[in-house]
Amino acid sequence: MNNSQKYFLELISSQINETEVMVSDNQIDWYEIYNLAKIHSLGSIVFSAMNKLQDKVDIPLEIYNNMKKKLLFQMKYNMIFDENTDNLIEVFNQEKIKHIVIKGYILKKYYPSREYRSMSDIDIFIDLSDREKVYKIMKRLGYENERQCDDVWTYKKKFSYIEVHTTLVEQEIKQDIDFKKYFSNLWEYTIALKGNYCYTLNKNYHLIYLLVHIAKHFYGCGCGVRMIMDIAVYINKFGEELDWNYIWTEMDKLDLRLLTQNILILCNKWFDTKLDFEYEIEDEFYDKLSETILNGGTFGFYNSNFRIAQIRNDIAKTNKKGNTIKTKVLKQMLFPSYEELINQSSIHF
Repeated sequence: MNNSQKYFLELISSQINETEVMVSDNQIDWYEIYNLAKIHSLGSIVFSAMNKLQDKVDIPLEIYNNMKKKLLFQMKYNMIFDENTDNLIEVFNQEKIKHIVIKGYILKKYYPSREYRSMSDIDIFIDLSDREKVYKIMKRLGYENERQCDDVWTYKKKFSYIEVHTTLVEQEIKQDIDFKKYFSNLWEYTIALKGNYCYTLNKNYHLIYLLVHIAKHFYGCGCGVRMIMDIAVYINKFGEELDWNYIWTEMDKLDLRLLTQNILILCNKWFDTKLDFEYEIEDEFYDKLSETILNGGTFGFYNSNFRIAQIRNDIAKTNKKGNTIKTKVLKQMLFPSYEELINQSSIHF
């Protein structure tokens, strides 16, 4: 990573940890910081840090003003988005439709400021038997049914994009693991959120799902800084309340221990989560992994960076004799074969 990339992460870390924004000793390219904030959908949180540096460093006025405008738009967007979502949840409760709200709508409440965590959609899980009823409700509320897949129907109206799921993992991640089956008994892992019919996942199971969701992106296109940031904020929120023995057991069942180790190492190094475990990562591997995530944008495919952040099953094979993640795996991560590239005919996120 270069100095500007490192400082970009430091700016974010200062805001989620509510610590002082330090002036960098190195020369910083603020245009690169601006571009990173843009491609990772992190303009609000980066601007918050920049605003505290206004009298200490020389930030180009053009960048400062552009990011301030984006923050003001984000605040307006969030207000309407939240209002529409709260109304939708209220209607679902009135119609006695059990539903589970996950990911961004829940996570942004754990940030020091809700504006720090941008959102493009709301993810809601329902029983398949309620899908047609939900379809009629959404049409009545003015939503356009934009897409109908087997497991996800999407709805859109101004400032609101809703994904209604009937399963949480609708695509294959690893051939030997049935993720759809693993998440088939969701109601056993829920806690009440609003009213009598609105739920979210309990703290341990929600973290497991967030890690699986990152795995989906890693094994597809790649994942961005925001997904790692979410994990760090989640850990900061719940801390010792999390049952790590249970979480590690479940990640072993899903064959995602190594990927989880990578993510948590990044949380420690990028966002100072101070998780205490024995896993290490080689400096060269860490630098390459960090660069690929930073260059990939929110969902890993900025600049057609489709497979650059993918961690494959083969990585686990290199790790069986020790806890250090080996640099030699990078060839398979960064330079997939022609046949593999041809097989990546679509992008899912």
